Amino acid sequence: MLHWFTGSLSELRRAVDFGCYFSVNHAMLDGDKRRALARAIPIDRLLTETDGPFTKMGEMPSIPSDVARTVIELARVHDIEPVDMARRITSNLRSLVG
Repeated sequence: MLHWFTGSLSELRRAVDFGCYFSVNHAMLDGDKRRALARAIPIDRLLTETDGPFTKMGEMPSIPSDVARTVIELARVHDIEPVDMARRITSNLRSLVG
């Protein structure tokens, strides 16, 4: 699993070929470049995380329930419904941990 991946598209493709998953938090979706990188991550390799307390939602450190915002933003980035993104991420986690 790659945490807070910020590499190039070619590095992303190589990581996908190696079978890597990518954990994404809300801060990773700020800005066009970051959103484009998130869009390039295959949906079947996406996971979510808060990276709290290092990231913040407003003035407060991120907490697990903040993942809902990340799911909504990832759904927008991938142009699918948030409920479908949530199901996909849950399936990805099950695939990863067995």
